[in-house]
Amino acid sequence: GCDFHAPLASSAALEAVRRLVRAEVPHLDNDRHFHPDMEKAIAMVRSGAAIKAAGAVALPAISGAA
Repeated sequence: GCDFHAPLASSAALEAVRRLVRAEVPHLDNDRHFHPDMEKAIAMVRSGAAIKAAGAVALPAISGAA
């Protein structure tokens, strides 16, 4: 959804993560299967790359997370 709000920008942390995702997952211009895109995004979260891209921004803890 962030891409649709251009030229408005979000927080610096979210913009950094958006750039990271867009480096691997292009904006959806035409129909395609989402599974490969979702797998890439999941890998970015699991590897810690998304948090690293967000930088030193304090993020709230998710209570009850396993």
